Amino acid sequence: MPRSRVFRLGLVVLPLVLLPQASHGQRGTVLESRSFQAPALEAVLEYSVYLPPGYDQEDRSYLTVYLLHGYGGDHTNWVRMGDAALTADSLIAEGSIPPVILVMPDGRNSFYVDSDPDVGFGAFETAIVHDLVSHVDSSYRTVRSRRGRMIAGLSMGGYGAIHLALKYPGQYGAAASLSGAHPRGEPERQDLFSPAFGDPFDPARWEEENPFNWISRLKESGLRLPVYLTVGDDDAPWLYEGSVDFYTALQEAEIPAELRITDGPHSWEVWDAALAETLTFFAGVFRARYF
Repeated sequence: MPRSRVFRLGLVVLPLVLLPQASHGQRGTVLESRSFQAPALEAVLEYSVYLPPGYDQEDRSYLTVYLLHGYGGDHTNWVRMGDAALTADSLIAEGSIPPVILVMPDGRNSFYVDSDPDVGFGAFETAIVHDLVSHVDSSYRTVRSRRGRMIAGLSMGGYGAIHLALKYPGQYGAAASLSGAHPRGEPERQDLFSPAFGDPFDPARWEEENPFNWISRLKESGLRLPVYLTVGDDDAPWLYEGSVDFYTALQEAEIPAELRITDGPHSWEVWDAALAETLTFFAGVFRARYF
């Protein structure tokens, strides 16, 4: 993918491509367009799921990573565009991460917050945090505790992952944002954040859900939540600065966090590489058993 300074919030519309074989070991299984009735939405929620090699032959519980897509994307993006299955296959085969389940829900352009269904997208925050987790834990062999449940996302999904993890620290054991859209103040591109945060954009609603304001909630919980942040050095300035500012805020609050400034713009070239680092980071948290 050619490099560009044009800002896009994870927008991808590309055809299905065949997944290449991992360089070592067996391939996992990708099930696209799974769905269930989400009570919070009063509608069907679609998702895709990656099951690691050997899932059908073993009787064990697995670490689960929730991967959130970006603006304009859907539940197929991480596999079709981000090589998520190939990355997981390779890391598992080389022993860098344990076998892991990847869950990739369709969040529309909701920013993974609850919004008025008449003007917005409905209760996606509640659907992801409660309905989806409950469905996944009852449908697949997962580690059914925060120790074995991580969440990450790119761009809009980076905002969603950090927002949900800090707001609900009892649900997730670690979080990661890849080129996340989480500025400290009001966002520059308010058109992208509406109608998720009101139509027209409501600054008060934005401030209420701003992840910076949930750092204190995490501190008060007494729970350990390691956070991984990464962004390309050629990304839009407000996205780059937001990641650095958020890392600084976490450091000041003495919350364990890591920041990686990588080479590249707001693109799948950056996120594909960052996913491997993110999964490795999560594996380290899981294995350390901080909980």
